[in-house]
Amino acid sequence: MPSVADNANVANRPTDSQEGGERWPPPGKVSELAYQLWCERGQQDGHAEADWCRAQKQLADQGPEAAG
Repeated sequence: MPSVADNANVANRPTDSQEGGERWPPPGKVSELAYQLWCERGQQDGHAEADWCRAQKQLADQGPEAAG
């Protein structure tokens, strides 16, 4: 099972949707949303990778325009 350190590598992977040379979604935004998802699940450990991937997908689906 991947560790939290392994999840950090996800942030370093380039995404398909890059605009202006910046990676989308930005890792900071992904981290914030993943934390929110973790809180919504009752702060249960053991799902860090799933929370990160879900947050990354949600933000990618919204696109940079939704970030404001």
